[in-house]
Amino acid sequence: MHNVQRKKVCILGAAATGKTSLVAASSGVALSGGYESTLGVRITKAVVTIGERLRELVLWDIKGESEFYRIPPVYLAGSDGYVLVADGTRRASVEHAMELRARVRAIAGDLPHMLLITKKDLFDAWEVDEALLSSLRARGEEAYPCSAHGGIGVQNAMESLARAMWGVK
Repeated sequence: MHNVQRKKVCILGAAATGKTSLVAASSGVALSGGYESTLGVRITKAVVTIGERLRELVLWDIKGESEFYRIPPVYLAGSDGYVLVADGTRRASVEHAMELRARVRAIAGDLPHMLLITKKDLFDAWEVDEALLSSLRARGEEAYPCSAHGGIGVQNAMESLARAMWGVK
């Protein structure tokens, strides 16, 4: 692919929210099926078509935050956008994602971003309800329920972020 435009996208969130599975769903990479914890950062490429042109997203799947680990600010350097990932079955992961957004803004500025709420395939077990989604949207957050299993909503969300990063409607 010659003359393909590239943008760096960081995939961020708490541990075990489905970040690596979302990256796999958007880039066509097969996963082993079991849980794999990311160590540091895993870089993958995904291609989207925006404005009738191929665009490449360089996805930085960054180790999930926990009580004992915070994302190193250096991983955010040069980012063109980011995806916050929360687990729909764990309401606290949405609150963590919003705290993470505030930290990213302080480090990298106001970059295009979105919130993907994973595990839509487990909707009956969700702790995230429509009231929380509505309050996020009222605050200007783009929140997309999705699932890496079957890729539900993942490609549309990534294309939406890509359009925002390239300034294409």
